[in-house]
Amino acid sequence: MDKKFILICVIALVLSVGAVSAVNLETKTFDDAFSIKVPKNSNFALQAMDEGSSFNFSSNVSLKMHVDEKNQIVIIYSDIPLISNNSVDWWYQNMFQSMNPDLDSCYETQIGDMKYLKPVNESPTNVALAGTNKGNNTVMVAGSDYDLVKSMGKTVKFK
Repeated sequence: MDKKFILICVIALVLSVGAVSAVNLETKTFDDAFSIKVPKNSNFALQAMDEGSSFNFSSNVSLKMHVDEKNQIVIIYSDIPLISNNSVDWWYQNMFQSMNPDLDSCYETQIGDMKYLKPVNESPTNVALAGTNKGNNTVMVAGSDYDLVKSMGKTVKFK
């Protein structure tokens, strides 16, 4: 009986690892600012930012959001002088909280230059966020497939 249980656990583990690695990724460049590996079947569309917001960005500031509805992935690029290596954790936390308004905690992991925020309560409606920063340039990847978000976040390269 114990051998069957162990065999079932090993098979489940192999299948779960296979499902994560089954996503084929390809490199895509966004806005001539950064490249990132995205799912091959993805179709990212630039979303218009709300021009009626209270933010009055100067011409030397960028805040762009690319959305792939099929894979439920959002990539946000910002080039904002107020966001730097010293304040980027605040930016990640605020973006994570705005995408998960019903959550009050998350797991945070630093992997090289990337910060990974994962909801404590896993749910199809909760999203994970991976963020990478260099100077005033920040890329954040968010989505409901936590492993995919993490994998994509690791591949960000600034131009």
